Amino acid sequence: MGRSVGAVIRRLVVALSSHNPAVQRQAAVKLCNLAAEASNRKRITAAGAIPPLVRLLDSGTSQIQQQAAMALWHLAFEQPQHQLSIADAGAIPPLVRLLDSSSPAVQKIAAGAVCSLAAEASNQERITAAGAIPSLVRLLSSSPAVQLQAASAVRTLACAACNRLPIVAAGAIPPLLWLLRNSTFDLQQQAAAALRHLAHEQPQCQIFIAASGAIPPLLRLLDSSSPAVQEQAIGALRTLAAEASNRQLIVAVGAIPPLVRLLDSSGLAVQGLAAEALCHLASK
Repeated sequence: MGRSVGAVIRRLVVALSSHNPAVQRQAAVKLCNLAAEASNRKRITAAGAIPPLVRLLDSGTSQIQQQAAMALWHLAFEQPQHQLSIADAGAIPPLVRLLDSSSPAVQKIAAGAVCSLAAEASNQERITAAGAIPSLVRLLSSSPAVQLQAASAVRTLACAACNRLPIVAAGAIPPLLWLLRNSTFDLQQQAAAALRHLAHEQPQCQIFIAASGAIPPLLRLLDSSSPAVQEQAIGALRTLAAEASNRQLIVAVGAIPPLVRLLDSSGLAVQGLAAEALCHLASK
């Protein structure tokens, strides 16, 4: 079985370089489907699929671009070595260009692929240099499916201190706050996590995020029925509370009672973050 799959993959990789767009598209679709299975990803990369998939990102056909980007997203997912190989093959600039596609489906996939590549810290500078931040910030105001991938990418890029001020300067805070108030659990989680990372060890960002009105919606999320949302909301409040001028604001909107209640949460992570947030609020 392994040999037959390997042979199929090799034939499909060759077909990616066909002069016939229909053949290219069919090969990209099949490789994308195979790459959805984690067990196939090493075989696909070993067969040399990454360079031709990257070349197809600049194809004139939106369908081919979409399938190539999806295949690369699958190959990069939780695979640090593949994330490096894909970036080294030149995927980042065309993926960033696809963020500005007129197709929401392509935007979503490009943002997902960029997010997966950004999980490798050494790729983050390349992604920023390629101009991804303004495009991702614009996509925070797109459809929910696109917003989710864009918010995840912003969250991941915000893990790097050098990206935090540029993300805020690009206008990310208002759409992230909108997502806290008006979206699904998944989007609320990603938005709160992005704010948490943006505020980390950045006093300017902490002050700006609080002044933009982040504290009340984060406080409301403490009562969310989703532990994952609660965890990120508490983490964001804890990070904002690192700035002395924010502590009084957080206390004034009534954060202490829900944080005390969360000390009895069934989730250890939520308990720990609630305790840390209360410690921050108690400090002078």
